[in-house]
Amino acid sequence: MKSERFESTDIFKSAFLLCRGAKLLDVRKQQHRRQILSFVLEGFELKQLDSEYRQGVALVNPVTLREAVNHLRDILFANKREGRTRYGRKGKDRAHQKKR
Repeated sequence: MKSERFESTDIFKSAFLLCRGAKLLDVRKQQHRRQILSFVLEGFELKQLDSEYRQGVALVNPVTLREAVNHLRDILFANKREGRTRYGRKGKDRAHQKKR
């Protein structure tokens, strides 16, 4: 049986795959799209698990899923703190915007 790689921007699908044995390899920034990150996962039968997820027949322990979602959110927030804000100013507040 050969290990597969899977990349997704869906935090819940990625968390589901982590719960089912996938390993998180990397978090990548999507090219030409600001603030969009994708999770790169590796494991066995990921295409089958993805199919189960999309069909709505996937089963997982809800506590494990919650922990996986929180872990991925922590990674996303850490990445956002290290990168630029959505206003394009690193570490700056919104004081540069005009008041309405």
